[in-house]
Amino acid sequence: MDDLLAFDNDRQMPYMYDSDGTVPGYIGIICPQGTPIGSKAYPGAGFFPDYDAELFSDMQNVTWETGDTASDYLFLYNTGPYEIPVDEYLTIGFITVAGESLADLQANADVAMSSYPEDTGVYVRPASFGRIKAMYR
Repeated sequence: MDDLLAFDNDRQMPYMYDSDGTVPGYIGIICPQGTPIGSKAYPGAGFFPDYDAELFSDMQNVTWETGDTASDYLFLYNTGPYEIPVDEYLTIGFITVAGESLADLQANADVAMSSYPEDTGVYVRPASFGRIKAMYR
């Protein structure tokens, strides 16, 4: 219940860290393929919208929400919008990045972004990697 949620504008990366430093480290999410547009913060243990309509509305959020009051945060990372032709696919990748400090997190995010998808000798596996298929219009 003592986390903070911040946003690195240069990297389009929401990240979390412990407000009092008892748990060291920072963790963030970057989107190397896709168009990041915003995030929605959910303070409080276990809170997340129960209804599809509310979640869909939150997915339209085009601002980067932060949490400057210590809490146990969840957040939704929004990308898009995308035009996907019927029966076609779109690949979107997300990378979870961690670091011992904010500077370390930022350096690791820079390495991840610069090495994805090019082969620079650094292996980067996205935390979540999927294809979205348009079924109808």
